[in-house]
Amino acid sequence: MSDNLSAIWNSPEVMRILKIIQTYTNTEIKIGLADILPLTSDWIFDGDHQDAIGRTTAKDLQNLKIALEDARAAFDRLHASVARTLEHNFSNNCTNEHKVSFFTSDGEPYKSYDQIGILLDYLVEGISNGGENSAIHNAIRVADEMPKISGPAKNHSTWAKVKLVENARSVWYRTTGKRAPIEASDGAEFFNFVGDLIEALGEEWDTESTIKSYKNSLKTMI
Repeated sequence: MSDNLSAIWNSPEVMRILKIIQTYTNTEIKIGLADILPLTSDWIFDGDHQDAIGRTTAKDLQNLKIALEDARAAFDRLHASVARTLEHNFSNNCTNEHKVSFFTSDGEPYKSYDQIGILLDYLVEGISNGGENSAIHNAIRVADEMPKISGPAKNHSTWAKVKLVENARSVWYRTTGKRAPIEASDGAEFFNFVGDLIEALGEEWDTESTIKSYKNSLKTMI
């Protein structure tokens, strides 16, 4: 583990949130930073991230898929000498920590700077394969379910509350296999889960009103 990742894992806030997740969820499920970071203050209070919420559409994601496919096709059209020059310069300009990919063929790792075409293949196939469980399909589903708020409700603290509950619901589902009830009330496990997360963030929000902010966001369109 790199020094940066180790520092993140050992930060007090991450450790507090990890313990909360472990308290309420299936201990057999491996909990990673991908589960914890969306519940941290850096993520919840990221204004730029909040401003982007609710703007992603299915069309945006389809355009991303098309752009990747176009990039792969454009690379195929390059003359072999041009492609080799591109890969060589990519190799020289790429930092050491990014040069080797995790992708393998027959047990041998590919060098990302030797195989731009292969990396593009992985991107195109990885985002499209899997039918209804494909990356693009699931991303579109998440975009369609993304909370939307308008007018006075779209302020810093309200967005933070919405993101906390939204992300808490996502982690809850992944680690328990159960969907968190939107109508969670005092004494319910998910209600207490959100309350403990609020405390971990150092906020004094009322748990019921925090969950209500999320519920209201589902009713309002931008």
